[in-house]
Parts: sequence; structure tokens; C-alpha cells
Amino acid sequence: MIAAKTAEAAAATAAAQAKTEEDKQAAQQAKADAVAQREQLRLQREQERLQAQRDRQQAQAEARAAREAACPTMTDKVIQSATRTAASSVGRQLGNQLLRGILGGLFRGR
Repeated sequence: MIAAKTAEAAAATAAAQAKTEEDKQAAQQAKADAVAQREQLRLQREQERLQAQRDRQQAQAEARAAREAACPTMTDKVIQSATRTAASSVGRQLGNQLLRGILGGLFRGR
């Protein structure tokens, strides 16, 4: 960008100092070329910026999809809750039976 501006400034200076018509025309052409080069550079940077923005948005969408895929569904939550409840109930019943058996055996003789 700096080189393009420098070339444009040099072309403008040459156009101002040119004495003959050919020199003026060459200087104007150099100035037009410098302006075109700067515009092309600006367009290229804009395209790179837009591509980076598209890549960023795609990465965000992929990350969002991965988070949603990792999140348990309602069916998974219901199954997990039912399994937890059943395991807790069975564990409680076994614990109570063991405790009653042990305490009943200890205090039965008295």
C-alpha cells in the first residue's frame, strides 16, 4: 500500500515537472497505473478480509453444531433419570434387607 502511494506521488511529481507533451502523457499514464495498482490492492485486501470473515463464520457454525451434538437430547435425559431412579431404589431395598438381616440376627436371640 505504501509502495503504491509512493509510486502515485512520484508519478504526480513527474507530471508536474514534465515540459514536453510526451513527458506529460507518460507521467499521466504512470499516475493512472499507480492509481489502478492501488485500487487493485484495495480490492484484493477486501477479498481477503471477506474470505477470512467467511472462514470465521464457518468455524463458529461448526463449533455450534459440535456443541449441540454433544448436548444430551431429551430422550437421553429421560433414560438417564429413569436408570438413576431404578438403581437408587434397588440399592435402597438391598441395603434395607441387609441391615434388617444383620440386625435381626443380632437381636433375635435376646
